Amino acid sequence: MLILQGERDYQVTRTDFELWKQALAGRSNVKFNLYSQLNHLFMAGEGQILPSEYLTSSHVVQVVVDDVADWITSSAGKRP
Repeated sequence: MLILQGERDYQVTRTDFELWKQALAGRSNVKFNLYSQLNHLFMAGEGQILPSEYLTSSHVVQVVVDDVADWITSSAGKRP
């Protein structure tokens, strides 16, 4: 299981992320990644986020794409 969280996400907060970490602690098949400058859509930004930021055309940052690809590759063939 891969849990990704942007610290600038106001919909799913860092507190939520920490609760998931606590709830899934001890499970060897869970990986958690926290991204300091990303919002709910894994788009980069700075400062306080506003809902209008989601209307700005952007893309998922490359590090998230790479992390997902690495997780898929490393998990291939493994069973839970």
